[in-house]
Parts: sequence; structure tokens; C-alpha cells
Amino acid sequence: MGFPAETELRRCRGRRWINRPQVVVVKELVNTLLAKARADSRLVCRREKLTGSNRAQTVCMTVAERDAARERSMEAMRKTGFSQPENRP
Repeated sequence: MGFPAETELRRCRGRRWINRPQVVVVKELVNTLLAKARADSRLVCRREKLTGSNRAQTVCMTVAERDAARERSMEAMRKTGFSQPENRP
């Protein structure tokens, strides 16, 4: 939690009343988090040729799932050493 709005939200926790500037800051934080969640849950479908097949299939994933798959692939490449130019034949 590194955003100023998140710090302000922590400061407001447990209080019964908060002042108007604090409400605006917290509202901006909530709107930002909701926009990010909406973007990550968006479903994206693409036609892809799967390995070993010449036929394209429709593959649908959320943005968050696609990002996670990309991160797993990059991590696998880092572990095998193929991502470093000096290891290529």
C-alpha cells in the first residue's frame, strides 16, 4: 500500500467521522481500485494455433489470467536460461 490515498484510508480506520478532504481521497482510491478490477476481469478472446495443430482455436482468458500466464512463461524462460543471449546456439 504505497499510494497517498491508501495511507489516508489507514489513518481514517476506526473513526466514526472523517472530514471532506479525507472522503475525497478515499473515494479516489476506491474508484481506482474498481477501475483496475474491471480492467483485470475483462474477457479477451483470440484465435490461436495451439502447439502441434494447424487449426486455430478460440482461446478466451481474462486480462488477469493472460498476465499471470505471461509471467509464468517468463519465469520458466528465466529458469531454463533461454532468455539470455549468451546461452543461445
